[in-house]
Amino acid sequence: MMTQEEQMLRNELVRLDRVIGEKERELATLLATLPKPYSPLTERPRRYSIEFEFEPVISSVDSPVDIPEQTRTFLVDGGKPFRIDAIDTSLRVIGQAVVRTSAGALAVGQNCSITIPFGRCVGTGTGRAYRNEYFDFFWSLRNNTNDRQYQNVRQPSVFLLSGSLAPQVLPIRDTLPGGTEIALTIEPILSFGSANPDTGFGKFAQIRKYVLQVSFAGVEVLS
Repeated sequence: MMTQEEQMLRNELVRLDRVIGEKERELATLLATLPKPYSPLTERPRRYSIEFEFEPVISSVDSPVDIPEQTRTFLVDGGKPFRIDAIDTSLRVIGQAVVRTSAGALAVGQNCSITIPFGRCVGTGTGRAYRNEYFDFFWSLRNNTNDRQYQNVRQPSVFLLSGSLAPQVLPIRDTLPGGTEIALTIEPILSFGSANPDTGFGKFAQIRKYVLQVSFAGVEVLS
C-alpha cells in the first residue's frame, strides 16, 4: 500500500505526463501549418507577372480628375498548386528626355525611361523625386475561383512600392490550387505628366506613360 506522499508523487507524474502529451499535440499542429523547406523534388520556383499601363491625365496635382481603374488577371496553370510567398513590384516611367543647351536652356530630346524597382524615390540629396508625388494608386486582390480569399480590400500603394516592405513578403503563404484565377485591380489617384528637370526625374521634360509591373513570386508544388 502506497503512502500518502507516494500517492501525491504518482498523481503529479500522471499530471505532468498529460501536460507533455498536450504540448506535443500542440507542437505537431503548429509544425503542420509552417511552410515546408524548399526542395527541388517537391516544388520549384514560379512567378506570375502582370503589367498595367497608365497615361498622365491631369496637368496639376491641385486639379485631379477621375482616372479609370484597370483590372488584370492571372491563372494558376499546369494543374499544380501555387504558393504565393511574396509580391514584387516595379514602376517604369517613360517620357521624353530633357537636353540642356550650352546656353543653359532646356529642350525636348529623345525618348527615355527609368525603372524604380521598389522604394519611394529616385535621386539623392535635394534632387530626390518621390514616386507618390507623380503616380499613386490603391490596389486590391480578388480570388475569382474561391470567394474565401482576397476580398477586394483596397490597400495603399505603399504596401507594394515601399523600401521597407517591398518585396512584400506575406506573413501567411496562400496556396492556390491549379486553375485558380486571381484578379488585381489598380485604382490610380494621381498620374502626373510634367516632370521637374531639377529633381531626380530630371531626365524628363514630359512623362508619357507609367508601366506598373506586379509579380507574384512563390513556388509551384509538385507533390
